[in-house]
Amino acid sequence: MLRSGAGREIEKPEFLEMMDDVWEFVTPTMGGLPTTGHLIERIEKYIAASGGDFSAASGFPVGVREFAVSGKPSERPGFAGAAEFIGAALDDDVPVAFLCLDDGGETALDEWHWTTLVALDAGEDSATAMIIDSGRLFEVDLYKWYHGNKKGGGFVAMTR
Repeated sequence: MLRSGAGREIEKPEFLEMMDDVWEFVTPTMGGLPTTGHLIERIEKYIAASGGDFSAASGFPVGVREFAVSGKPSERPGFAGAAEFIGAALDDDVPVAFLCLDDGGETALDEWHWTTLVALDAGEDSATAMIIDSGRLFEVDLYKWYHGNKKGGGFVAMTR
C-alpha cells in the first residue's frame, strides 16, 4: 500500500499503472529532457490528457513548478533560493526532480541526467542532499554542484 501526500492510499498496481501512463508523456527524446521546462511541459500534457482527479481533494499534486539553474554562474540567483524551493517541496512531502547537466565537481552525480532529490540539509554555505538514482540512495554536496557546474540544470516539483 502506498500513500499519496494527502493520505489517499493506493495499491501498488494502481501506482505502477499511473507511472506507465506518465512515462508515455515524459519519455526522453534523442536529446533527453534537457531543461526543467521540457519536463514541466510534458507533465502538464499528462495532467491535461489523463482525465484523472488532480484536484487538491484527491490528495495528488495539482500543478508543477520549477527552479531553473543557468549554465552561467553570473545569471544564477543565490543558492538560498534553490534551498528554499527544495525545502518547500520536501516540507509538502513532494520529491524533487533534479536535472544535472554537469556534475560541477560532485563526482557522485552523472551528467545530463535526472534524479530524484528526497532530502536536504542546507546551511548558509553548505547543502547536503539525498538523491535516489537507479535504485540507489546516496548523498551529494548540492552546494558544490550549484556553484561548480557550467551547464546548468534545475529542480522540478509538483504542487498541491
